Amino acid sequence: MENYGLPKYDAQILTNDNKIDRKALGKLLFENPQLLKKQEELIYPKVIQMTEDFILQNKKAIINATVLYKIPHLLQRCQTIVYVKAPFIQRIKRSKKRDKLSIIQIIQRFYSQKKLFNEYKKSKVPIVIVKN
Repeated sequence: MENYGLPKYDAQILTNDNKIDRKALGKLLFENPQLLKKQEELIYPKVIQMTEDFILQNKKAIINATVLYKIPHLLQRCQTIVYVKAPFIQRIKRSKKRDKLSIIQIIQRFYSQKKLFNEYKKSKVPIVIVKN
């Protein structure tokens, strides 16, 4: 298997039935920015194409994407960004229940996403803030 010039990582990301263990993959990617960047380079072209196809087939669409700012072409097609804010403890509880991650992993993910709002402000797309 080609390693794309990246260091070798010893990580088990497949389940016993050869499906991707999303929790293990997420842990690996959030701990290794170089791997996350490579994953995005591989995945984003397909995501962009699938999203464009969906938009063409539907008059209106809602895109639920935390890091849409990383795909400026799609972001500029948006009429509005809905940014949901919630108290820190509430976000931790929700993440713990939904993702079954440790508190440390959740906080690491939160930390990696701390600049999201500023990235969306740069886009010039109107932002609606919803408190949840």
